[in-house]
Amino acid sequence: MDYIPEEFKEVVTKHVYRNVIANISDQWTAPLILVISGPPGVGKTYQVHRILEGLDLNIHEMSGAEFENGQAGVPAKQLLERYDQASQDYEDSKKPAVLLIDDADTVIGNWGEMVQYTVNSQMVNKTLLDIADHPKKVHKLRGRDYAGVTLDKKSVNRIPIIMTCNDSNKFYAPLMRPGRTTIFLWNPDASTIKNVVAGIFEGILSEEDSFRLVDVLTDYSEEVDAEKYRYGVPISVYSDIKAMLRDDMIIRISNEIPLNKLIENPQLVEGMISDAIDADLEKITEYGKKLIIKDTKFV
Repeated sequence: MDYIPEEFKEVVTKHVYRNVIANISDQWTAPLILVISGPPGVGKTYQVHRILEGLDLNIHEMSGAEFENGQAGVPAKQLLERYDQASQDYEDSKKPAVLLIDDADTVIGNWGEMVQYTVNSQMVNKTLLDIADHPKKVHKLRGRDYAGVTLDKKSVNRIPIIMTCNDSNKFYAPLMRPGRTTIFLWNPDASTIKNVVAGIFEGILSEEDSFRLVDVLTDYSEEVDAEKYRYGVPISVYSDIKAMLRDDMIIRISNEIPLNKLIENPQLVEGMISDAIDADLEKITEYGKKLIIKDTKFV
């Protein structure tokens, strides 16, 4: 079972509930946007997904990369359309929705001379500001700056927005004001990371071995590149290790069950899946070291 730190779960859950209540009652107010800021690879987006899935929400997702486009106005248009789509899903299914924007600071953050602060990033920030101030309305887009597209102003459901980023200080300052946005800084300590990793490898490694794995790979990553891994080994590395173990499992199944037999008799694989991951701490550690070495080649 995944380990979700209680503090993280509470922040996301409160944000969703506050906005669902604010959608129902005009007497209730709440910031529309939750920004979760922290170093790369600490499980921000992964944990948000697990929490939102547990709340049984319609999850509408965007990547920060979608906010850059060769044609001015397109990203702002896409943002409003996605917000409107989430609202329509809420209306149709009667199930609350959320808009999740991953790595939002990569494009709409102001990184000074490192990254050009483009027309599109400014327009997206303005659009987010308008949505945060008037979450039940979608404003018109007019003119060539918005790719010649016009969206009619209309009432919509209030849809909470969650954005993950590495540095919330890079965002447009007015957007980060308390009435519009709640900022949650997430930089888990060693104990929390160990518990998360133990959840990833539950049923594969004992808790003691999971903790030992974190210690070994942390020491190894510092030897390989102390600056790159100054925040420790990304949680994503441990998830990738588990994916490699599942690939091993697939190879084993493919060697024992032809595809046509699998399709005709799916029950054949049920017993194998439950016990097919055959791994020990030494094997998992070697996979982790290979991933760390591979990762440093893309610096």
